Amino acid sequence: MAEFHIEFKDAAGNKRGSRFFSEPTDTHALTTGRNLLTSAHRTDKRIVLGTVSRRVLFPNRAKEIADLKV
Repeated sequence: MAEFHIEFKDAAGNKRGSRFFSEPTDTHALTTGRNLLTSAHRTDKRIVLGTVSRRVLFPNRAKEIADLKV
């Protein structure tokens, strides 16, 4: 299981929150990321973008997987 991080942003690029989660593959992480983004958008309509990254030992070297949009 790999650890992933999703950062939620509004249309202007301002950070609106984030979450950590675990998934076995990048594909599963994108699906979970899409679900988390949809859920966050339902709660706060300003959230329109989510950036999914793989969490690594050194935070400044996180591998960005994808940008998701609502």
